[in-house]
Amino acid sequence: GHRIRDDDAPAFAAALVAVAPALRLRLHALRVGLRAGTVGALAAESAALDLVAAVVRAAGGGDRGDAAASGGTAGRQAATRRRHRELAEGVREILAGAPEAQLSLAALARQVGASPYHLARVFHAEVGVPIHRYQLRLRLALAVERLADASPPRRGSPGGLAALALDLGFASHAHFARAFRQVYGVPASAARAAIAGGAE
Repeated sequence: GHRIRDDDAPAFAAALVAVAPALRLRLHALRVGLRAGTVGALAAESAALDLVAAVVRAAGGGDRGDAAASGGTAGRQAATRRRHRELAEGVREILAGAPEAQLSLAALARQVGASPYHLARVFHAEVGVPIHRYQLRLRLALAVERLADASPPRRGSPGGLAALALDLGFASHAHFARAFRQVYGVPASAARAAIAGGAE
């Protein structure tokens, strides 16, 4: 038989890590969303990075990068904060220019010259929400602006809220409807009716 030597050991020394039930639930929700097509690439990559970071923390890996940065001078810290703000602003400009675009975290990171993991962390710290959630907010804000124009479709032709959802980059009308109701507390159709009624 084959004998295992020390140099055959896996790259990571921790053999098993106890994963909290909440992390398992988030992983399962991500899998389901990917299979159903309701989770876009940007949201999936951000969620995966969050899960990996949580598992590393649970394994005792911590976050050595922050400790090293805290040992720097005040001038370096100010420069780092400025670079972080600029990085977040660059992503905000890209997303505002094309909120409907199906961008991956890797593609965004290439455009601003950062690693995907660094970009996801910096953006969340600077803006207060993950990149995919910021993009969702942009899309929903545009939806509100365009609701009055999203008249019900004629029989046999695409249009209305389904067309608006697809134009704004949502995976489906159901995904749009769920997100709209969650953020605004009413169905998009009710919001459209209220806007149309207020315009009269």
